Amino acid sequence: MIKVSILEVADFYEPLVKHPSVLRVVALSGGYTRDEACRKLEHNHGMIASFSLHSRKT
Repeated sequence: MIKVSILEVADFYEPLVKHPSVLRVVALSGGYTRDEACRKLEHNHGMIASFSLHSRKT
């Protein structure tokens, strides 16, 4: 499992997502609100979210 920040580039982590030795690529909210982070996650296929309480709506 690899935890990374969501980037502006769609599917930037696709090589990691598809790598046979990687079980999960986990997206951290990266300081975005939860809504912003979810919108960015929509463009990063194969990743799962791990958003903290600090990423709530503001």
